[in-house]
Amino acid sequence: MSLLLAASEDAAVSRAASIAYDVSVANDWAEVERVWTPLVRAGGAATPFQNLPWLAAWYACLGSQPGVLPLLVTVRERGSGRIAAALPWTLSRVGGLRVIGFADDGITDYNAAILGPAAPQDAAGWRALAQAVRAALPRADLLRLEKVAGPTALWPGAQESNLFGNLIRMGDSYETYHRSNEKTFRKELERSWRVFLRHPGAELRHVRSRAEAEALMESLESLQRERIAELGLPYILDRPDIARHYRRLVAEGIESGTTVLTALMAGDEVVAALFGLRAGEHYAMVRLAVTGEETWRNTSPGRLLIAQTMEHLHGEGARIFDFTIGEYAYKRRFNVERVPLATVLAPLSARGALVCALDRARRLAKRSDLLVRLRRRLRPAPQSDVPL
Repeated sequence: MSLLLAASEDAAVSRAASIAYDVSVANDWAEVERVWTPLVRAGGAATPFQNLPWLAAWYACLGSQPGVLPLLVTVRERGSGRIAAALPWTLSRVGGLRVIGFADDGITDYNAAILGPAAPQDAAGWRALAQAVRAALPRADLLRLEKVAGPTALWPGAQESNLFGNLIRMGDSYETYHRSNEKTFRKELERSWRVFLRHPGAELRHVRSRAEAEALMESLESLQRERIAELGLPYILDRPDIARHYRRLVAEGIESGTTVLTALMAGDEVVAALFGLRAGEHYAMVRLAVTGEETWRNTSPGRLLIAQTMEHLHGEGARIFDFTIGEYAYKRRFNVERVPLATVLAPLSARGALVCALDRARRLAKRSDLLVRLRRRLRPAPQSDVPL
């Protein structure tokens, strides 16, 4: 059995080694949009964050910052000319290093290649593709790929990330999913909806017009800003380029349905608002904001809006509900499935090799039981807050 497996693996490596790739690198989104569009339409996007509206907005707003150079990499199978993968990358300065990575800057929850008809089928294939890509890259120090989803996680050197996705995959019956949740949680949601509907003008609203969506987005931003300030946390979504990115998604995606804005409304009052992305059956929740008014606390408006949005969009054909990255108790209560993500840190220069060596040393130290025990012994005893 093991000999057969070894022979099979050797054959896969041999096939991958025989495949050659041609790689082109563009620095302007307009140069690749026409070529990449058929790949996305054929299902090559792993998540809504590889959908064209998100990428076009990202490169127009965040990709135009000083010190950021778009690297739009298209990989073709030599001979046939078929596209294997499209990589939405950038080259930027980070702490004095030239770093190549996905179009992210902290707001893209999942990163991945857009796959074409000649996409690699196994780790050996991705190794061959990665070698061809590396040879075509401009001068840089590091390749840093984070929050990598889908088959791109087979990139050579990939390690499991500390972050993970949170998905719910549903069948054709929303009621079946609802009944699968823990009984107490299910009853809480049902009670909250009944209590919410007692208020005058209470409703779930799915905004479909651009003008109404832009007004709702202002409310979402305001509520989110206030909440983050209350928690004393840094808030980056007010950064002008990031704000423009989301405003563009609203302006260009509401009527087509690639951007989804839903809200719990009581007349003209926004009780909770949810910004999401939609790509076919896949709906991803990106930004959630809830009023701080005491009136609504007993309705748990954030959870209620999520549940009502899921039921509503399920009726419109959505089947994958993505709570995106982050470890939060409320996600577990919705019975999400954890989806592993990967990270890659690879040297592209001597300076980059030093960074990678230090990173490996840090990871090994964290895993060393001996060092963990030693740190515990050397750590000062906690001081009591109670006077003796």
